[in-house]
Amino acid sequence: MFRDYAEGAPTRKLRADLNEAGFRTSRGSSFTVQTIAPMLENPAYTGRCVYNRRTLSKWHRYQNGASVERQDEGVENRNEDDWITCEDAWPALVNPETFEAVQRRRAESKSKHYSHFRGNAMKSEYLLTGRIFCGVCGGKLSGTTRTSGKGVKTRYYLCSRHQAGHTDECPKRYSVPADVVERHILTVIQQDLLRLRDDDKLHEYVELELRRLHGHQFDAREQLQRQLANLDQKLATLRDHLTAMKPETAESLGFYQQADDLSAERAEVETALKAVYAKASLPPVGDLRKRIAAEFDSVEALVASGTVEERRNLISCYVKEIKADPNQQVVRIGLYPTLLSQRIAGAGFEPATSGL
Repeated sequence: MFRDYAEGAPTRKLRADLNEAGFRTSRGSSFTVQTIAPMLENPAYTGRCVYNRRTLSKWHRYQNGASVERQDEGVENRNEDDWITCEDAWPALVNPETFEAVQRRRAESKSKHYSHFRGNAMKSEYLLTGRIFCGVCGGKLSGTTRTSGKGVKTRYYLCSRHQAGHTDECPKRYSVPADVVERHILTVIQQDLLRLRDDDKLHEYVELELRRLHGHQFDAREQLQRQLANLDQKLATLRDHLTAMKPETAESLGFYQQADDLSAERAEVETALKAVYAKASLPPVGDLRKRIAAEFDSVEALVASGTVEERRNLISCYVKEIKADPNQQVVRIGLYPTLLSQRIAGAGFEPATSGL
């Protein structure tokens, strides 16, 4: 699992592989992206036992090598300087190099997505948490679920500023049906994917980009071929010298060692050239279109049945900001360039005072 992730496999693939193989968590549940992430960051798999990564104690914490009093401050993550580490506590399952590669990729992934969702947004089941705002006060809209007398649950977005009592900033109490807005945005994404799937310009662009990238491979191939021809010429010249003189003289002059060095260098160049040849072949246009279609299928499957985190990350690629305006009864959805601004009018609003 660690090796696959270090080589670029997404966490959803690790989740699928573990579940399909029949593995379960310590509580007997199926693996999720959320349960795999802490596993990838756990140094226990390298044989290291780490204590004091966080404090649960009610009255004391271990800090700077000593016990320090604390006043029931809840869970506290400790600085790495205060960790207590025991190396080789048990046989390692993951080598240090692979573990470090995984940590670098985890850090890179967090740096990309950290600004999108923070705190409770990472736990929320609402796809637009942290991205939908009130058009009156600018505050964030937070998700809430209401249950009717018949047990029907309906999800809404409410202005967090109004809910916190800041009625001077946001006087009007209103709610935005979450399903309406989320379904509309996902439909926009699906329509855009369908349009791009059959877009000849997209296929042409992908093909041109591949040719540009492979152009560098062709340059590398020519350079390696010239290097290989130069080595062959040197070996041929050295072979003529060896044929014309006695073995003892050739040995004293170091010709045999030169021959071994040149042969080893030639083998390395030949291996590199084979690798370039393997990468240099462009797929046929038909295969290229099939691959593009397969990628679109995977994204469409993610829209339909991906995890909350996966669909939220996809939405963040399309949606820049969403603002709800109760005065005009409009939800404005600002999309990134290449997509026109979308709008839901009227149907997106129901006054919270109506008993819903």
